[in-house]
Amino acid sequence: MASGCGQDEQKREGGGGSPGTGSEVTIEETVGSAEGRPPELQPGGSPPEDQSGGAGDEEPARVQALLTGRGGRIGPPLVRVPPYISVQVRLRAADAKGRYAVRVRGRVVRATPGRPGTATLAGLRPRQAVQARPLAGGKSIRIEASAQPGP
Repeated sequence: MASGCGQDEQKREGGGGSPGTGSEVTIEETVGSAEGRPPELQPGGSPPEDQSGGAGDEEPARVQALLTGRGGRIGPPLVRVPPYISVQVRLRAADAKGRYAVRVRGRVVRATPGRPGTATLAGLRPRQAVQARPLAGGKSIRIEASAQPGP
């Protein structure tokens, strides 16, 4: 039987067959097979959030403000960090006998040879600054949000 205009549509809708035959055409949509899909989309696969190391397991972005104690002094006097990114203040003792400590935003960070100390601060707004004050006295270290983010 030759197909003419509209006969294909009639067959899909169940019509267009010989009268009285009662034939019915079923259309199945194929969504696709599991082959070629990423593992998290395959049947029985788990979404990235539920996998070890998946989404949500990342560490938040932060930048390091490295302070070094040497010869009884802590430096550098100024540390620039990008705005809005949390700041990890890290204090290390560069000499064999030193014990150093600073207070920054109410937190005390202590370092001895081989054991640096850290504290994480919330990100600073542009041009905002905090002071890291040595507990043993001396000049404060200024940590300010004035650097450009990126490598």
